[in-house]
Amino acid sequence: MLANEYLAALLDGEGHIRLQEGGRARIAISNTYEPVIKEVLNTLGFGRIDKRNPRKKEHKALFTYWTRNNLETQIFLAKVLPYLVIKQEKAKEALDFIQKHSGGKRYHKGLEWQKYQEREECARYLILSTNKSLRAIAKESQISLSSVVRLKRLLCVSSKDASP
Repeated sequence: MLANEYLAALLDGEGHIRLQEGGRARIAISNTYEPVIKEVLNTLGFGRIDKRNPRKKEHKALFTYWTRNNLETQIFLAKVLPYLVIKQEKAKEALDFIQKHSGGKRYHKGLEWQKYQEREECARYLILSTNKSLRAIAKESQISLSSVVRLKRLLCVSSKDASP
């Protein structure tokens, strides 16, 4: 497990934050040392790794960790924001960009962003600390079952009931 400070240092030194058309924000961290990139994925529990093979024999393969969607980008940035130095302003810009483009509605069916985050935090707590079914967690936290399933996947925690 990598500390949030180390993740921030990797993003500052080896990564970038990309704001794309259509309201998508992504984070990438690249390195030729595969174990550190794999550890980023293992620590966060979400994202993907791409490998780019070298064009010349004397070069090494390049491994890149990517967030796959705005939610993953948001979670990553929330963890590292206090520790970023070089990319702190870009991270804040990305969080504003995500909120602007989601408008509290893209993932949350019209709920205000803050209210949804409170409900999601409740669901996160229940997933981590109880053996309740995903359906029961969705009902108690007042968010959709699909959102609870997504949270469970992001948290990489086994649950009593994964089926709707």
